[in-house]
Amino acid sequence: MIYFTADLHLGHKNIIHYCDRPFSSIEEHDTVLMDNWNAVVREDDEIYILGDFMRGRIKEDIENTLRQLNGIKFLICGNHDRPEFCRGYFEWVRTYHEMTAYNKKWILFHYPILEWDGWYRSDETVHLYGHVHNHAEKPDAPFHLQVLNTLDRCFNVGVDVNGYTPVSIKALLQRLILSGDNSK
Repeated sequence: MIYFTADLHLGHKNIIHYCDRPFSSIEEHDTVLMDNWNAVVREDDEIYILGDFMRGRIKEDIENTLRQLNGIKFLICGNHDRPEFCRGYFEWVRTYHEMTAYNKKWILFHYPILEWDGWYRSDETVHLYGHVHNHAEKPDAPFHLQVLNTLDRCFNVGVDVNGYTPVSIKALLQRLILSGDNSK
């Protein structure tokens, strides 16, 4: 199975307040997010992390954390990731990635984009992103974030809007069906 996630911010104490995450401490936060990850991702599953994996920790912390998480891990760097600390701990580290699965082209980028390669082919491409956390969902969200909720085939895979759990490619395909894209 293929999974996606973003914006875990492991070890980042301020993220609890910044995103109104329901945790009393960073230790509880990290434990719940890692337990949720391991509850769905198996050792042979692929998981694409679309940025902001961990707050700038030392290499040993990254290595220790990754050893505790299931799956074959790929990192799309976000604004809080330090590529020099991450290389060697993931299958690869990139800033942008395109992949094909289930007859779709999947565009992976930390930041939401309004147009992506193939966006005009309504039945062929999907854009996955993070970065905006749950801020686009708030009633007082700025206009540029509200626009994200109107885009077809464009999904926030961040933990804040996915129950603090990675989302499977099959769940995203189901969302496509529910949104009217029956082109599988």
